[in-house]
Amino acid sequence: MKRILLLRHSRYDEGTGNLTTDGMAMCRTLAPKLPHFQVVMSSPAPRAIRTAELLSSNTPNTGVQLRFPSAGLGYSDQITKRRKAHPLGAAGAIYEIEALHQPFHDQAGKLLGLIKSTLNSLPENGVGLFVSHDGLMVALDKFVHGQSFKPADHTYKELEGFWIDENLKITPFSPNY
Repeated sequence: MKRILLLRHSRYDEGTGNLTTDGMAMCRTLAPKLPHFQVVMSSPAPRAIRTAELLSSNTPNTGVQLRFPSAGLGYSDQITKRRKAHPLGAAGAIYEIEALHQPFHDQAGKLLGLIKSTLNSLPENGVGLFVSHDGLMVALDKFVHGQSFKPADHTYKELEGFWIDENLKITPFSPNY
């Protein structure tokens, strides 16, 4: 069965956007437990790129489908402020802003298109790695299951995510350190 592991990036420094020493160590601990990936993609964010590199020992292709659609929408400051107080972090903050529901829905649709085309291109039993962000991952999960985008009911912590197979079945993934 072809499948893709979609993970949230590892721990990062909010000031620089780069992985922390702890975040890099988390990746190095998880990497040997993962399969070999035929395809590696990430968001263009430095934290996502570095996470993908450390988990796969490959330079990922970057895809705009794997980034937050809020870039350029003017909500970054609101998300940053709200996520620190929200129990679901960025995902919870995003879904409190009604104006972001449609852009995240649309971005989830684009990401699903990328996942489908990647799954089609993988060899039989091939495996891909995609590294993204929790808010978009929640959106994709809801999109695939046909659920409403309001409210957010879960989030993904660092290096958590899910497997999605060629039948679009989602199976949770959590690292065991």
